[in-house]
Amino acid sequence: MIRPFHRRAPLRAACTALAKYQSTTGDKRAYEITHMGPCQRHPSSKPRVFRLTAPDRSRVLKLDPRDIPHKRLCREYARLTELAPVFEGHSHAGLIEPVYLAPDGQFMVSNFVEGETADALVRTAANGDRIAEISRAGGLWLSVLHNSQPAVSSAYDPGWVIRQLYKITDAAGSAGPAINVLRRAELMYQLAQRLEIVRRADCPRVPSHGDFNCGNLILSEDRVTGLDIAADPQKLAIYDIVDFLVELDLAASEEALWDGDGRPTGPVLAGFLDGYGTRIALEVIEAALVSRLTIQAFKINRGQYRWQRHRRQRLKRMMARLNRIFPE
Repeated sequence: MIRPFHRRAPLRAACTALAKYQSTTGDKRAYEITHMGPCQRHPSSKPRVFRLTAPDRSRVLKLDPRDIPHKRLCREYARLTELAPVFEGHSHAGLIEPVYLAPDGQFMVSNFVEGETADALVRTAANGDRIAEISRAGGLWLSVLHNSQPAVSSAYDPGWVIRQLYKITDAAGSAGPAINVLRRAELMYQLAQRLEIVRRADCPRVPSHGDFNCGNLILSEDRVTGLDIAADPQKLAIYDIVDFLVELDLAASEEALWDGDGRPTGPVLAGFLDGYGTRIALEVIEAALVSRLTIQAFKINRGQYRWQRHRRQRLKRMMARLNRIFPE
Protein backbone atom coordinates (compact mmCIF):
# COMPACT_ATOMS: atom_id res chain seq x y z
CA MET A 1 0.00 0.00 0.00
CA ILE A 2 1.33 3.43 -0.99
CA ARG A 3 0.85 6.34 1.36
CA PRO A 4 -1.61 9.10 0.32
CA PHE A 5 0.43 11.20 -2.05
CA HIS A 6 1.42 14.81 -1.64
CA ARG A 7 4.35 16.50 -3.36
CA ARG A 8 5.93 17.46 -0.05
CA ALA A 9 5.28 14.09 1.57
CA PRO A 10 8.54 12.45 0.35
CA LEU A 11 10.63 15.34 1.72
CA ARG A 12 8.83 15.24 5.07
CA ALA A 13 9.39 11.48 5.25
CA ALA A 14 13.08 11.99 4.43
CA CYS A 15 13.42 14.56 7.22
CA THR A 16 11.84 12.11 9.66
CA ALA A 17 14.16 9.31 8.53
CA LEU A 18 17.21 11.58 8.82
CA ALA A 19 16.23 12.51 12.37
CA LYS A 20 15.94 8.83 13.29
CA TYR A 21 19.32 8.07 11.71
CA GLN A 22 21.04 10.92 13.55
CA SER A 23 19.47 10.12 16.91
CA THR A 24 20.58 6.49 16.59
CA THR A 25 24.11 7.04 15.26
CA GLY A 26 24.99 10.32 16.96
CA ASP A 27 25.75 11.99 13.62
CA LYS A 28 25.20 15.69 14.38
CA ARG A 29 26.01 17.11 10.95
CA ALA A 30 23.64 19.71 9.50
CA TYR A 31 22.69 17.92 6.30
CA GLU A 32 21.00 19.62 3.36
CA ILE A 33 18.44 17.27 1.80
CA THR A 34 18.09 17.12 -2.00
CA HIS A 35 15.64 14.82 -3.77
CA MET A 36 17.37 12.75 -6.49
CA GLY A 37 14.56 10.50 -7.76
CA PRO A 38 12.19 9.15 -8.82
CA CYS A 39 10.02 12.05 -10.05
CA GLN A 40 7.86 13.55 -7.28
CA ARG A 41 4.96 14.52 -9.56
CA HIS A 42 3.31 11.12 -9.22
CA PRO A 43 2.98 8.55 -6.44
CA SER A 44 5.32 5.59 -6.73
CA SER A 45 6.10 2.36 -4.91
CA LYS A 46 9.79 2.72 -5.86
CA PRO A 47 12.24 3.81 -3.17
CA ARG A 48 12.81 7.56 -2.96
CA VAL A 49 16.44 8.64 -3.07
CA PHE A 50 17.79 11.77 -1.37
CA ARG A 51 21.27 13.24 -1.18
CA LEU A 52 22.36 14.35 2.29
CA THR A 53 25.02 17.04 1.95
CA ALA A 54 27.21 18.36 4.77
CA PRO A 55 30.39 20.48 4.51
CA ASP A 56 32.67 17.48 5.08
CA ARG A 57 30.60 14.55 3.84
CA SER A 58 27.79 13.46 1.53
CA ARG A 59 25.52 10.49 2.03
CA VAL A 60 22.50 9.00 0.29
CA LEU A 61 19.18 8.25 1.99
CA LYS A 62 17.07 5.58 0.30
CA LEU A 63 13.51 5.54 1.60
CA ASP A 64 10.82 2.91 1.05
CA PRO A 65 7.51 4.78 0.55
CA ARG A 66 5.32 1.87 1.59
CA ASP A 67 3.43 2.03 4.88
CA ILE A 68 4.56 -1.52 5.56
CA PRO A 69 8.08 -2.01 4.10
CA HIS A 70 8.52 -5.16 2.04
CA LYS A 71 12.05 -5.60 3.44
CA ARG A 72 13.56 -4.96 0.01
CA LEU A 73 16.03 -2.50 1.54
CA CYS A 74 16.95 -5.13 4.13
CA ARG A 75 17.72 -7.56 1.32
CA GLU A 76 19.70 -4.95 -0.60
CA TYR A 77 21.71 -4.03 2.51
CA ALA A 78 22.47 -7.71 3.13
CA ARG A 79 23.68 -8.28 -0.44
CA LEU A 80 25.85 -5.15 -0.38
CA THR A 81 27.44 -6.35 2.84
CA GLU A 82 27.91 -9.87 1.45
CA LEU A 83 29.54 -8.65 -1.79
CA ALA A 84 31.73 -5.94 -0.26
CA PRO A 85 34.77 -8.26 0.21
CA VAL A 86 34.54 -9.34 -3.44
CA PHE A 87 34.82 -5.78 -4.76
CA GLU A 88 37.45 -4.69 -2.22
CA GLY A 89 40.05 -6.57 -4.25
CA HIS A 90 39.32 -4.63 -7.44
CA SER A 91 40.60 -1.09 -7.83
CA HIS A 92 38.48 -0.39 -10.93
CA ALA A 93 35.10 -1.71 -9.71
CA GLY A 94 33.12 -1.15 -6.55
CA LEU A 95 29.76 -1.07 -4.81
CA ILE A 96 28.07 1.64 -2.83
CA GLU A 97 29.03 1.44 0.84
CA PRO A 98 26.06 0.96 3.19
CA VAL A 99 26.29 2.91 6.44
CA TYR A 100 23.00 2.32 8.26
CA LEU A 101 19.79 0.31 7.93
CA ALA A 102 16.69 1.26 9.90
CA PRO A 103 15.54 -1.60 12.19
CA ASP A 104 12.16 -1.74 10.43
CA GLY A 105 13.74 -1.65 6.94
CA GLN A 106 12.05 1.67 6.10
CA PHE A 107 15.25 3.41 4.98
CA MET A 108 18.94 2.88 4.32
CA VAL A 109 21.86 5.32 4.40
CA SER A 110 24.97 4.87 2.25
CA ASN A 111 27.99 6.91 1.26
CA PHE A 112 27.57 9.18 -1.76
CA VAL A 113 29.58 8.30 -4.89
CA GLU A 114 30.85 11.10 -7.13
CA GLY A 115 30.50 10.62 -10.88
CA GLU A 116 27.95 10.31 -13.69
CA THR A 117 25.62 7.45 -14.51
CA ALA A 118 26.31 5.48 -17.67
CA ASP A 119 23.03 6.55 -19.29
CA ALA A 120 23.79 10.24 -18.69
CA LEU A 121 27.26 9.85 -20.18
CA VAL A 122 26.14 7.94 -23.27
CA ARG A 123 23.53 10.60 -24.10
CA THR A 124 26.32 13.16 -24.49
CA ALA A 125 28.92 10.81 -25.97
CA ALA A 126 30.66 12.45 -28.93
CA ASN A 127 31.26 9.28 -30.93
CA GLY A 128 31.11 5.51 -31.02
CA ASP A 129 34.52 5.15 -29.36
CA ARG A 130 33.26 6.96 -26.26
CA ILE A 131 30.14 4.78 -26.20
CA ALA A 132 32.34 1.69 -26.42
CA GLU A 133 34.38 2.94 -23.42
CA ILE A 134 31.23 3.36 -21.35
CA SER A 135 29.95 -0.07 -22.37
CA ARG A 136 33.34 -1.61 -21.60
CA ALA A 137 33.15 -0.18 -18.07
CA GLY A 138 29.79 -1.91 -17.63
CA GLY A 139 31.27 -5.18 -18.84
CA LEU A 140 34.21 -4.89 -16.45
CA TRP A 141 31.95 -4.27 -13.47
CA LEU A 142 29.58 -7.10 -14.35
CA SER A 143 32.46 -9.54 -14.82
CA VAL A 144 33.50 -8.94 -11.20
CA LEU A 145 29.99 -9.69 -9.95
CA HIS A 146 29.45 -12.72 -12.18
CA ASN A 147 32.84 -14.18 -11.20
CA SER A 148 32.27 -13.67 -7.46
CA GLN A 149 31.13 -17.31 -7.20
CA PRO A 150 31.65 -20.33 -9.46
CA ALA A 151 29.15 -20.41 -12.31
CA VAL A 152 26.57 -23.18 -12.45
CA SER A 153 26.07 -24.91 -15.80
CA SER A 154 22.63 -24.21 -17.21
CA ALA A 155 20.77 -23.67 -20.46
CA TYR A 156 18.92 -20.78 -22.08
CA ASP A 157 15.23 -21.67 -22.41
CA PRO A 158 13.49 -18.75 -24.17
CA GLY A 159 9.99 -20.24 -24.17
CA TRP A 160 8.86 -17.72 -21.54
CA VAL A 161 9.49 -14.83 -23.96
CA ILE A 162 6.66 -15.71 -26.35
CA ARG A 163 4.36 -16.53 -23.44
CA GLN A 164 5.09 -13.09 -21.97
CA LEU A 165 4.34 -11.40 -25.30
CA TYR A 166 1.00 -13.23 -25.58
CA LYS A 167 0.17 -12.16 -22.03
CA ILE A 168 0.88 -8.52 -22.90
CA THR A 169 -1.14 -8.61 -26.13
CA ASP A 170 -4.14 -10.09 -24.34
CA ALA A 171 -4.65 -6.83 -22.42
CA ALA A 172 -7.80 -5.04 -23.56
CA GLY A 173 -8.54 -1.38 -24.32
CA SER A 174 -5.93 1.29 -23.67
CA ALA A 175 -3.86 -1.28 -21.74
CA GLY A 176 -3.10 -3.09 -25.01
CA PRO A 177 0.21 -2.58 -26.86
CA ALA A 178 0.53 0.53 -29.04
CA ILE A 179 1.97 -1.48 -31.97
CA ASN A 180 -0.26 -2.35 -34.93
CA VAL A 181 -1.94 -5.77 -34.55
CA LEU A 182 -0.57 -7.22 -37.78
CA ARG A 183 2.93 -5.96 -37.08
CA ARG A 184 2.77 -7.48 -33.58
CA ALA A 185 1.92 -10.87 -35.07
CA GLU A 186 4.80 -10.61 -37.56
CA LEU A 187 7.29 -9.70 -34.84
CA MET A 188 6.20 -12.55 -32.59
CA TYR A 189 6.41 -15.08 -35.44
CA GLN A 190 9.88 -14.00 -36.54
CA LEU A 191 11.15 -13.80 -32.98
CA ALA A 192 9.87 -17.31 -32.21
CA GLN A 193 11.79 -18.66 -35.20
CA ARG A 194 15.00 -16.99 -34.04
CA LEU A 195 14.60 -18.21 -30.47
CA GLU A 196 14.09 -21.81 -31.57
CA ILE A 197 17.66 -21.81 -32.95
CA VAL A 198 19.21 -21.11 -29.53
CA ARG A 199 16.84 -23.17 -27.39
CA ARG A 200 18.77 -25.07 -24.70
CA ALA A 201 22.05 -23.36 -25.62
CA ASP A 202 24.68 -23.24 -22.86
CA CYS A 203 24.27 -20.25 -20.54
CA PRO A 204 25.77 -20.15 -17.02
CA ARG A 205 23.84 -19.28 -13.88
CA VAL A 206 25.77 -16.69 -11.85
CA PRO A 207 25.38 -14.16 -9.01
CA SER A 208 23.05 -11.56 -10.48
CA HIS A 209 22.48 -7.83 -10.15
CA GLY A 210 18.78 -8.14 -10.95
CA ASP A 211 18.30 -4.62 -12.33
CA PHE A 212 21.48 -3.88 -14.25
CA ASN A 213 20.33 -0.93 -16.33
CA CYS A 214 22.76 1.83 -17.29
CA GLY A 215 21.27 4.18 -14.70
CA ASN A 216 22.58 1.88 -11.96
CA LEU A 217 26.23 2.31 -12.89
CA ILE A 218 28.30 5.35 -11.89
CA LEU A 219 31.53 6.16 -13.71
CA SER A 220 34.26 8.34 -12.24
CA GLU A 221 37.78 8.92 -13.57
CA ASP A 222 39.23 5.58 -12.48
CA ARG A 223 36.36 3.57 -10.97
CA VAL A 224 32.99 2.05 -11.83
CA THR A 225 30.42 1.70 -9.04
CA GLY A 226 27.25 -0.39 -9.07
CA LEU A 227 23.98 0.76 -7.51
CA ASP A 228 20.60 -0.69 -6.54
CA ILE A 229 21.66 -4.31 -6.53
CA ALA A 230 18.57 -6.47 -6.19
CA ALA A 231 17.93 -9.55 -4.10
CA ASP A 232 18.35 -12.04 -6.96
CA PRO A 233 21.40 -14.04 -5.91
CA GLN A 234 21.39 -16.43 -8.93
CA LYS A 235 20.12 -15.95 -12.49
CA LEU A 236 21.27 -16.72 -16.00
CA ALA A 237 24.14 -14.37 -16.86
CA ILE A 238 22.47 -13.33 -20.10
CA TYR A 239 19.72 -11.34 -18.35
CA ASP A 240 22.04 -8.84 -16.65
CA ILE A 241 23.89 -8.46 -19.96
CA VAL A 242 20.88 -7.63 -22.10
CA ASP A 243 19.33 -5.36 -19.45
CA PHE A 244 22.43 -3.18 -19.65
CA LEU A 245 23.04 -3.30 -23.40
CA VAL A 246 19.48 -2.58 -24.55
CA GLU A 247 19.04 0.40 -22.23
CA LEU A 248 22.48 1.77 -23.12
CA ASP A 249 21.64 1.52 -26.81
CA LEU A 250 18.29 3.28 -26.33
CA ALA A 251 20.00 6.07 -24.37
CA ALA A 252 22.47 6.75 -27.18
CA SER A 253 21.77 9.55 -29.64
CA GLU A 254 22.24 7.14 -32.53
CA GLU A 255 21.83 3.40 -32.91
CA ALA A 256 25.04 2.21 -31.33
CA LEU A 257 24.19 -1.49 -31.04
CA TRP A 258 22.55 -2.57 -34.30
CA ASP A 259 24.04 -2.28 -37.79
CA GLY A 260 22.17 -1.73 -41.06
CA ASP A 261 21.41 -5.45 -41.35
CA GLY A 262 19.92 -5.69 -37.87
CA ARG A 263 22.94 -7.39 -36.29
CA PRO A 264 24.44 -6.26 -32.94
CA THR A 265 27.85 -5.30 -34.31
CA GLY A 266 28.02 -1.69 -33.05
CA PRO A 267 30.34 -0.23 -30.39
CA VAL A 268 27.97 -1.00 -27.51
CA LEU A 269 28.40 -4.78 -27.80
CA ALA A 270 32.05 -4.65 -28.90
CA GLY A 271 33.01 -2.48 -25.93
CA PHE A 272 31.00 -4.57 -23.48
CA LEU A 273 32.54 -7.87 -24.56
CA ASP A 274 36.01 -6.33 -24.36
CA GLY A 275 35.39 -5.73 -20.66
CA TYR A 276 33.23 -8.74 -19.84
CA GLY A 277 34.65 -11.52 -21.99
CA THR A 278 32.99 -14.00 -24.35
CA ARG A 279 31.75 -16.77 -22.10
CA ILE A 280 28.33 -16.81 -23.84
CA ALA A 281 27.78 -17.53 -27.54
CA LEU A 282 27.04 -14.44 -29.64
CA GLU A 283 23.94 -16.14 -31.06
CA VAL A 284 22.47 -16.40 -27.57
CA ILE A 285 23.32 -12.78 -26.75
CA GLU A 286 21.73 -11.61 -30.00
CA ALA A 287 18.52 -13.62 -29.45
CA ALA A 288 18.21 -12.37 -25.86
CA LEU A 289 18.80 -8.76 -26.96
CA VAL A 290 16.04 -8.98 -29.54
CA SER A 291 13.72 -10.61 -26.97
CA ARG A 292 14.33 -7.84 -24.44
CA LEU A 293 13.80 -5.13 -27.05
CA THR A 294 10.55 -6.71 -28.27
CA ILE A 295 9.11 -7.13 -24.77
CA GLN A 296 9.93 -3.52 -23.88
CA ALA A 297 8.23 -2.29 -27.07
CA PHE A 298 5.10 -4.38 -26.42
CA LYS A 299 4.88 -3.09 -22.84
CA ILE A 300 4.16 0.46 -24.01
CA ASN A 301 0.37 0.44 -24.13
CA ARG A 302 -2.02 2.68 -26.03
CA GLY A 303 -2.83 4.78 -22.99
CA GLN A 304 0.82 5.51 -22.29
CA TYR A 305 1.46 6.21 -25.97
CA ARG A 306 -1.35 8.74 -26.11
CA TRP A 307 -0.58 10.68 -22.94
CA GLN A 308 3.17 10.36 -22.36
CA ARG A 309 5.56 11.97 -24.85
CA HIS A 310 8.63 10.14 -23.58
CA ARG A 311 6.84 6.81 -24.14
CA ARG A 312 6.12 7.77 -27.75
CA GLN A 313 9.76 8.67 -28.29
CA ARG A 314 10.95 5.46 -26.66
CA LEU A 315 8.62 3.31 -28.80
CA LYS A 316 9.79 5.13 -31.92
CA ARG A 317 13.41 4.30 -31.12
CA MET A 318 12.60 0.67 -30.34
CA MET A 319 10.52 0.16 -33.49
CA ALA A 320 13.30 1.66 -35.63
CA ARG A 321 15.55 -1.09 -34.32
CA LEU A 322 12.95 -3.87 -34.59
CA ASN A 323 12.08 -2.90 -38.15
CA ARG A 324 15.76 -3.19 -39.02
CA ILE A 325 16.08 -6.57 -37.27
CA PHE A 326 12.79 -7.92 -38.65
CA PRO A 327 12.06 -6.11 -41.97
CA GLU A 328 8.39 -5.81 -42.89
